[in-house]
Amino acid sequence: MATRAPYLRLVFAGILVPLGAAASGCGAQVGTVKGQVTVDGKPIRAGTVFLSGVNTRSAAAGLIRPDGTYEIHKVPVGPATAIIHQMLSASGELPKGGGPLPGLAIDPALSGDPGKVRKKYQKYETSDLTIDVKTGTNDFDLKLTSS
Repeated sequence: MATRAPYLRLVFAGILVPLGAAASGCGAQVGTVKGQVTVDGKPIRAGTVFLSGVNTRSAAAGLIRPDGTYEIHKVPVGPATAIIHQMLSASGELPKGGGPLPGLAIDPALSGDPGKVRKKYQKYETSDLTIDVKTGTNDFDLKLTSS
């Protein structure tokens, strides 16, 4: 019976160590994606850009700044689809006062139409916003249309 214990430890080590390395993403290559989000040429002033890997199904996100620019770090290399989410009030305005996350204030000067994103660009199944992410910095302007 004492001779089985070392054998079992080797079997478990042979199974668990490779699984642990795979789960940790050991050696995964990533890039940075940055650009500007516009609708009909006008910058979107608030929201979040999400990128989801087509093959990896891992996601990364970055906030849209008031000038429409965004930057997302640690995006897995390979083909990815982008979607855009906005947090708007029922009247279609940007939220008044604080932002959706603690410490994220929305500039009160940004009243009015923030540039609404069509539903097409809000779901991975319908978005046609795709990029092949490479290591390093990737420029990816998201030029949306209102119709």
